[in-house]
Amino acid sequence: MRQAPEGKRRTTLYGAARGVARMVAAGALDHTTAVAALTAVGEQADQTAREIRAAVAGGFRDEGIAA
Repeated sequence: MRQAPEGKRRTTLYGAARGVARMVAAGALDHTTAVAALTAVGEQADQTAREIRAAVAGGFRDEGIAA
């Protein structure tokens, strides 16, 4: 995420959120911990709170998990 080029960071966060959502669905990761970790990474990559919420919610939604 941090190494993603400018203009690709939200898409990269979305992809990461989909992968993490699959881990949540499998029971390998707690939902709250997953969202917190994705939010922290998004913040480190200088994404706005709105961009982070949208990417995480979209990734989770597309994997059938409520964000």
